[in-house]
Amino acid sequence: KQLAFILGRQQLFLELDEEQFPDAEELMEIMSNVHLNTNFQSLARELDIMEPKVPEDIYKSHLENVRPYGPTNVDSARQNLAASFVNGFVNCAFGNDKLLAE
Repeated sequence: KQLAFILGRQQLFLELDEEQFPDAEELMEIMSNVHLNTNFQSLARELDIMEPKVPEDIYKSHLENVRPYGPTNVDSARQNLAASFVNGFVNCAFGNDKLLAE
């Protein structure tokens, strides 16, 4: 099975003879990444990371040392664009996010 997952990750597919491999159908499903999303969702449940995050949770800006001098304000449009990208990449596989839902 592990080799089937590796082949599926590399997008390689082998035709297996059902006479030689009794679980050939299951192995072919694994190689064709049929259950990839369900496997990802179960891993996220095991790691307890199903809760969508907001960009502020990712940035952890409350931990930064804030310097009172110099230009500290970032262009609002750039900040919104960066927050949208961060939100999209972090929550893309879960199907929900806090930025657009709230």
